[in-house]
Amino acid sequence: MRFSRSILYLNLCVVFVCLTAAAQSAAQEKPKLKNFGSSLEKFIEKKDSKSVDKSASKKEKSETADEEIIRIETNLVLSEVLVFDKQGRAVQGLKQSDFTVTEDDSPQEIETFSLGDSAKIPRSFVLIIDYSGSQIPYIQNSVEAAKVLVDKLNPADRMAVVTDDVELLQEFTRDKTLLKQKLDLLKDKVLKGKIGRSKQYSSLMATLDELFDEEDMRPIVIFQTDGDELFLFRRKDENPPKSDNRNRISTMFTPFTFEDLYAAIEKSRASLYTIIPGLSLVGLSPEARLERTKTIMENEFAERTKIKSFRQGRIPITPGDLVRIGERRVREQSALIGFSRLSGGFAEYLEKPEQADEVYSRILYGINRRYVIGYYPTNQQRSDKARKIKIEVRGQPEYIVWGRKTYVLPEK
Repeated sequence: MRFSRSILYLNLCVVFVCLTAAAQSAAQEKPKLKNFGSSLEKFIEKKDSKSVDKSASKKEKSETADEEIIRIETNLVLSEVLVFDKQGRAVQGLKQSDFTVTEDDSPQEIETFSLGDSAKIPRSFVLIIDYSGSQIPYIQNSVEAAKVLVDKLNPADRMAVVTDDVELLQEFTRDKTLLKQKLDLLKDKVLKGKIGRSKQYSSLMATLDELFDEEDMRPIVIFQTDGDELFLFRRKDENPPKSDNRNRISTMFTPFTFEDLYAAIEKSRASLYTIIPGLSLVGLSPEARLERTKTIMENEFAERTKIKSFRQGRIPITPGDLVRIGERRVREQSALIGFSRLSGGFAEYLEKPEQADEVYSRILYGINRRYVIGYYPTNQQRSDKARKIKIEVRGQPEYIVWGRKTYVLPEK
């Protein structure tokens, strides 16, 4: 038993050494990804053999003709959790011996333990920013807050930036100057009157399918959006959209279903932290929701008119319109919160544009204050079936352990 544990420890050390070596090599970033978003075509009904193959994005991802990339395969399961007491305060100072882990009710032996801000295991961040028309009031402040976040990344962390156009604005990099330049370009777009396509969930699906692999031991997505693509999901009972070489997707609706995205988040190891611009409408009475919806619409109009490119006359909104808008936004916000919780992350409201720095700081604080617990599952059989994780603090049944409840060890 002692020999077996020594071997596991040695293997883990090798993983950390390889990751550190890769992190210190500026030339060996991830291979460039061509045709970001092409993985969405796997949900489309192909009309001829010339259509893009299902695995096109995966093949492009692995093309490393001009780069030699270290690939690491490990069954190490990393789970990041926050611990709260009965009063909702974060509990700090816990040690590895304070935690117990079970997978599908089977006890697991913890092999690694660190804090969320530890540089021992580099983090892979993807920032997805929605810059569609409804998000215009928030973009300038959010870009500045995101640049502060970039400055606070650990040296071995890397980040990519994606927009709601299903565009990879910046591939994974550790170059903080380059990341901030790309964020400034996005801000300049908005100031010139250009807006995104509101394909936020399509961007999230493509991110989960294409940007992360087994090298990303701590994948993290920061998702700023109002989630209004929710009402463009294809229904389960609908046939997949048709495609040909001239028209890849012949519908305005997403080629995937709500259930497809749910499964992708469940299978992904990424933690999702959502920033929802606007006031919270979830859990309010109909009367309070109506009043707050009216306030939201007035605030958004006032903020939008501050930007010259978007100055326009006020569009009359009836009480009936406000009711429909409020009900719609409740569903949008509820879905964003639910997806975040499924991944083990959480959602924050960005009520006013000037609060962006505070909100981004809270998210990074939450990430840094997590406990990162790793174990090698006793069940090494790979499948697409979700496994249940339960992490508890010994002798503290009243503590709430917040993190991902399921994961998938996919077939190779």
